[in-house]
Amino acid sequence: DDDSNNSKHLLVKLNIKPDPFTELEQTKHFQYFSFRSTIVFPRTLSSSSYRVTYSIENAGAASYAMAWPDSTVFYSSTLHNPDS
Repeated sequence: DDDSNNSKHLLVKLNIKPDPFTELEQTKHFQYFSFRSTIVFPRTLSSSSYRVTYSIENAGAASYAMAWPDSTVFYSSTLHNPDS
């Protein structure tokens, strides 16, 4: 771990919201999701002194959990870009 001594760790825990119950399959699937996170730091703090980790708490219970190892993540640090 190459964090500096002044680095702080922020852990954000998420849960995927299930889809509506399906009568045909008699279950609530969940697999696809997206989220937007905005972290605002006080002017006296530098955002570079923080490390943010997002933990998807119920990922293992997803409808196709075995797909997680080959999945990819996209993120953008451009706050004012509505397409990010």
